[in-house]
Amino acid sequence: MNIHKTGSKSNIKAFFSPRMICMLLLLLGAAARFFYAYAVPYYNTNHDLGDLSDWQSITYGHLGYIQYLYQYHHLPDFSPEFMGQYYHPPLFYIVGAIILQLFYHGTDNLNLINAFEMLQYVNMVFSVLISVFLYRILKQLKISEKLLCCLTALVSFFPTLFFLGAQLNNDCLMTLFCVMALFYTLRWHSDPNTGNIMKIAAAIIFATLSKTSGVLIAPGVGAVFLYHLIKTKDRKALLKQYILFAVICIPLSLSWVLRNLILYGLPFSYVVDATGYATWQNVEGYGFAYRMGFPTLRIFTAHTIDWWDLSNSANIWGQTILTLLYDEGILVFRTSFWEMLAPVFTLLGFALSLILFCTSTSYCFSKAGDPAIRLLIGVGNGALLISYIIFCFRYPLICTMNARYLFSGYALLFPGYALWRMQHPGRKYILFELLFLFFSILSLLLYLFCPV
Repeated sequence: MNIHKTGSKSNIKAFFSPRMICMLLLLLGAAARFFYAYAVPYYNTNHDLGDLSDWQSITYGHLGYIQYLYQYHHLPDFSPEFMGQYYHPPLFYIVGAIILQLFYHGTDNLNLINAFEMLQYVNMVFSVLISVFLYRILKQLKISEKLLCCLTALVSFFPTLFFLGAQLNNDCLMTLFCVMALFYTLRWHSDPNTGNIMKIAAAIIFATLSKTSGVLIAPGVGAVFLYHLIKTKDRKALLKQYILFAVICIPLSLSWVLRNLILYGLPFSYVVDATGYATWQNVEGYGFAYRMGFPTLRIFTAHTIDWWDLSNSANIWGQTILTLLYDEGILVFRTSFWEMLAPVFTLLGFALSLILFCTSTSYCFSKAGDPAIRLLIGVGNGALLISYIIFCFRYPLICTMNARYLFSGYALLFPGYALWRMQHPGRKYILFELLFLFFSILSLLLYLFCPV
């Protein structure tokens, strides 16, 4: 009898092992996100979505691009300048056209809408895979089991990954390939062989063919390559890998922007400039100090953009964290209970982001720890952050200050915190993990019960 009880306890303990807990958290996060995709319509977050095409004319948004590829079975044969979203690389839109091919049967708009909502589920798969690869990154770093479980909960229920997966644009797919590039860079750092470096190349190629800004993951990867070149004794073998990487990765990554440059004269950095017509959201007049300084106090308890008073939304840091939590204000609070929780969630989001950023920065500048990983996190996040700030000032609109442009860099803060925490095992820092868990639970509840 005692043997039977002991065996049962062992089975229960094995079932609730740290690995199993992480798997359950990832599965719960996936289920919650698919429920969210089911609950919200495909147009829930606009972000240049555009209108449905009537199959006679070309519409300028993401939907029109997908319909164009579905209808004509070839890449756009016109200059994408002044044509909305057609300047983007085609990978996500090809995926969308394949979904239309599979699920759109008929000519009525209702059937077309159903096909686009099916694309939401496909995009949500990309979102779930982002969490899976973030978990694999954390596991690759060999952090403690309790910390791994805590951070797995955070990446499983992180608010950005709910709405990023439900949006019909290329941000989620690009972010997935950027996170994959980070993971395979860590793998290559541990085992620098040709197979691993080719996986990095493939991830960067697909990231840039999803969205041109995917190339911004390259500086962090390049810093790791440079570190290995300086430290290794067998440079000849390493240079062979680098040459192979460059020959494959560089031309394919640049293929879309080179096409647009050669055929239509578009510069590599071309994006749609909305400053001329979206004057109602222009914040250029607020100046550098206001936009880069401390946010207004009101934004710390907000849950949507204050379109009537842009002074509350002109600050880059405040607006970025707000959109990290709510995008542009997509949750609907129908009761006072949820309305009361929203400011708490916002404050926790600001606190969490500050903790992640400060601890990651501290780790990168510390003398302890793996120099290559510190370079990957520091240079990778720095390149994305600097590019994002330049983008926000070059196009000083509310819509440009959005965390979806920066989440590939934000993702580096999770391993940054984990490695810092391993250097600081003091019990007082458990408060950080408790905050992370409370934030994760709130995120799960808000996106399950307040989606529309």
